[in-house]
Amino acid sequence: MDERLARLDLPGRWADQPPERFVGAALNAWLYGELARRWEALAERLHGEPSVKPFALALLPDRLVVAGYGPLYRLVAALAERPPERLLLDARWWETTGTPTCYEATWGELAAPLLTGRPATVRLAFLSPTTFHTRGAYRPLPDPDPLFRGLLVRWQRFGAVDLGDGAAAALGAIALRRYEARSVAVQLAGLVPAFLGWAEFVARRPEPAYAGLAAALGGFAPFAGVGHKVGMGLGCVAPPRRPARSTEEEER
Repeated sequence: MDERLARLDLPGRWADQPPERFVGAALNAWLYGELARRWEALAERLHGEPSVKPFALALLPDRLVVAGYGPLYRLVAALAERPPERLLLDARWWETTGTPTCYEATWGELAAPLLTGRPATVRLAFLSPTTFHTRGAYRPLPDPDPLFRGLLVRWQRFGAVDLGDGAAAALGAIALRRYEARSVAVQLAGLVPAFLGWAEFVARRPEPAYAGLAAALGGFAPFAGVGHKVGMGLGCVAPPRRPARSTEEEER
């Protein structure tokens, strides 16, 4: 299992008028096409799995975001090394306009807050429409339970650092401190309620061994996305503050 995670932020814009409908399905198909060109067996295996997938995508007004971990780290690394000049999405061209930025981390770096034994306030900014789908209903609010539980499921499935048997129970200590959000809607198979904005979370009276769990999972969020349909453009979280590298730096 790869120890690294990567996220590529690629500046760009539509060459002409953007499509009228949400392009999440086309974006997802593009990624599987890129994966199949390089590792066809992996693309087929991943596509057939009903469980969570180790990537997140988003097409924001000013950039394309592609993040991957586990078996998908190498795809994001390959795209960062040779970024696409343009993408065809729903019969419209989206074109690169600037220098890509690649953010990287290791699972050990993300897990480091667990070693401090101190809780920390975690702030997440939601850049693309975000929602949670539990018990057959949508929850378009920054609810800490589905948010951090979803991150934990992805971490324990693909992460190279085991968070232990007590992590799931420790999620109950994570509370919403404050938030600012506005409602939006996304047209998928039907109209999906969602939100944009930011939220702060804090662990209240956590178990000492898991005092840093919210910070660890919050550091994972920019690579994993949060909530429903992260592989189709939803749930994109603001990137880490410091990029690992940029294409310009690598060429120097």
